Amino acid sequence: MRQPLQPNKSKVDFSTILRGILAYERYWRMMILLFVLGVLASVVAYVFARPVYASTAVVRVYRYVDTTQVAMSGQGGRDGTWETARSIGNVLTTPYLILEAAKKVGLAGEKDTYRELRDYVVPKVRVGYLDGDLIEVSIEAFSTVAVERLPAALLEAFEESRQKVRMEQREKAIQKYMDELAVMRKRVSEQLDDRLRFEEQSALATTQIELERLSAVPVQIVRLKHQIEDMEATRKVLSGQGANLGTVGQLSLLTVHLNDHEDRLETGRLVRPSAAGTTGPVSFQNKTLEQKTEVVIQPNMVEGLMPWKALEKRKRGLEEQLRLDREKYLEDHQNIKSLRAELLKTEAGLELELEVAHKAFDLELTRLREQLQIFESKLPEYHKVVKDYDEKKLDYDLLHRSQLAWDMAYEKLAKQIEGFELGGIDGAVRLEMKGFTEMRNFIPISPSKSKLATLGLLLGVGMAIGIPFALHRMDTSVSSLAEFESSLGILGIGLIPRTDPEMLNEINRSPAVGGIVPNALLENFRLVRSSILLNASGKEGEQVIMVTSARPGEGKSTLACNLGWA
Repeated sequence: MRQPLQPNKSKVDFSTILRGILAYERYWRMMILLFVLGVLASVVAYVFARPVYASTAVVRVYRYVDTTQVAMSGQGGRDGTWETARSIGNVLTTPYLILEAAKKVGLAGEKDTYRELRDYVVPKVRVGYLDGDLIEVSIEAFSTVAVERLPAALLEAFEESRQKVRMEQREKAIQKYMDELAVMRKRVSEQLDDRLRFEEQSALATTQIELERLSAVPVQIVRLKHQIEDMEATRKVLSGQGANLGTVGQLSLLTVHLNDHEDRLETGRLVRPSAAGTTGPVSFQNKTLEQKTEVVIQPNMVEGLMPWKALEKRKRGLEEQLRLDREKYLEDHQNIKSLRAELLKTEAGLELELEVAHKAFDLELTRLREQLQIFESKLPEYHKVVKDYDEKKLDYDLLHRSQLAWDMAYEKLAKQIEGFELGGIDGAVRLEMKGFTEMRNFIPISPSKSKLATLGLLLGVGMAIGIPFALHRMDTSVSSLAEFESSLGILGIGLIPRTDPEMLNEINRSPAVGGIVPNALLENFRLVRSSILLNASGKEGEQVIMVTSARPGEGKSTLACNLGWA
C-alpha cells in the first residue's frame, strides 16, 4: 500500500502556513463582530464610569519656637520644622479631620460617616513633603467642588481642632498644676525642715572646720619627708666632698634648704593662699564662698641676695682688681697691700657665713623632724575627721538631691504651662496655603480616554483572534484530503463531496427511463475506482473490497453501489 509522503522538516512549508491562515476565512464575520464588541466595551466603560477629578495644593508650615529652647536642645530649627511638618501631615490625613472639612464645604452631612465619604465623594487624600517647611496636599474626588475647596477646608479644620485641643489641654494642665501646687509646697517645706534639722544635729559646719584645719596634714607629711631626705643627701655630700667644694660650694648647698619657700617667688606672680586661712565654715549651697582669693607678689615681699652671696660677689671683684693692679704695681705697693687685706677680711666673712649656715642647717633639719612627728601624730585624727565628713556630706547630698528633684518638677511644670500658653505642636504653628500646582476640575484624571481606547483595541483584537483560534483548535472535522490523511495517518484514495441523497439515487437510474446522469459526481466515483485498481494487491484472482464506517446510516450501501455502477 502506498505510504503518505512525509513533509520535509528542514524547510518552511509556506503552503501549509497559507492553508492555516485561509482556514480562518470562515470566521471573518465573527472576528469583525468580536473586534467591534471589544471597542464598544471601552466606550461603554468610558460613558458609565464615574469621573475622578484631582487637585494638588502647596502649604507652607510656619513654626515659631523659643531660640533659647532650641539652643538648649542642641537641634536646629530646620530639623524641628521637618518633624513638625510630618506631624501635621499625619494629622491632615486623619478620617476625623477629612470628615470635618467635607462638612464645611457641604460635601457631607451631620450623619454621614467617613466610610460613606470615602466611597462616594472623596476616595483619596494624600500628603507629600517637598521641603523642610513645605507640604503638598493631593485630593482625588468625584466632585469638582471637593478638589477646589477641600484643601482650604482641611487647613481651617486643622486650626479649629488644634485650638480646641489646646484649650482642653491647657485647662487640664492648669487644674493639675493647682492640685499639685499644694503638695509641692508642703513637700518643699518638709525638705527644708529636714535639711536644717540635719545641719543642727550632725554639726556639719564644725566637721568642715575641722577638716579645713587638718586638710594640710597629708601634704605636709609628704613635703617634710621629701625635705628631710634632700637634707640628709646634702649632709652626705658635704661630709664626703666638702673640702673639694670650697666655701662657696658648701654655702650653695646649705642655703638651698634654708629658704622658707619651696619655690622661689618672683615679682608679679599670682599665688593662692592655703585653705587653712579661711574663716568660718563653707556652705555647700553657696559656691561663691569656695572661691580662693589670689594674691599678687609685691617687690617688697621678695628677699634680696643672701649675705654670703654679697661677700662672694665682693670677693670675686677684689680678686679681679688685684689681678689688674699686679700688672701695674709690685707686691709691696700700697694698693696691693690694701686689696690683699680686704680680700682676707672677705674670706674670713665667708668662713663665718659657712659656720652659721652649718648651724642653721642642723637646726632646720631638727625642726623638720619635729614637725614630721607632730603631723604624723595628727594623721589618725585627720582620717577620722575625713570619714565623719564624708558620711555627713553623703547624707547631706541625698537631702539636697531630693530637693533638686522637686525644684526640677516646678521648672518642668512651668515650662509645660508656658507651652500651653503658646499652644500648638512644638510651639506656635501656622499653616498658609500657597496655591494649586495642579487643578483637574474640567478634564478628569479617570477614566482616561487614551487608556480606555488602548484597552478597547487590545480587547477587540484579543477576542477577534483568540476566540476563532480556540474554535478552530477544538474543531475536529476535516475539509480536505490532506487534513484527512494528517489527522488519521492513513492514505486517502479519493474524495466524494457531500451530495443530496436524491442526486445519488439518479446515478443508479438509466437515462432511458428519465434518469439524470451527474457526470461530475460520477467522475469522483470513477477516481475512487481507479485508485482502488491502482492499489490492488499482487495476488491473482478476483479482488474484494469492504466499505465500512464508524456509525450506521452514513451511506455505506450507497457508496458501494455507486462504486459498482462507476
